[in-house]
Amino acid sequence: DSITSLTRTLCMDGKKLDYYYTIKTGGIGDAITSSVVKKELKNSTMNGACTTPATLSTLKFFDLGYIYYTDTNKYIGEFLITLSDCEN
Repeated sequence: DSITSLTRTLCMDGKKLDYYYTIKTGGIGDAITSSVVKKELKNSTMNGACTTPATLSTLKFFDLGYIYYTDTNKYIGEFLITLSDCEN
């Protein structure tokens, strides 16, 4: 979208696939805080992951980590989605 960009993915241990995102600063991007990442972004991302067949299939093999930084490389926050999140 106009605020968020996927910058890289990483799977180092074969158990967790990490998605690294950059949030564009200025405007609405400045409102994305650690608490927004952990609550709102996690809930909407989890809903999408658990209802999208391809992502749900991926969760059978990998946990999915979502890590957010600003475009000035400041850490904002992160969360993890596992298959058990979709089973609850």
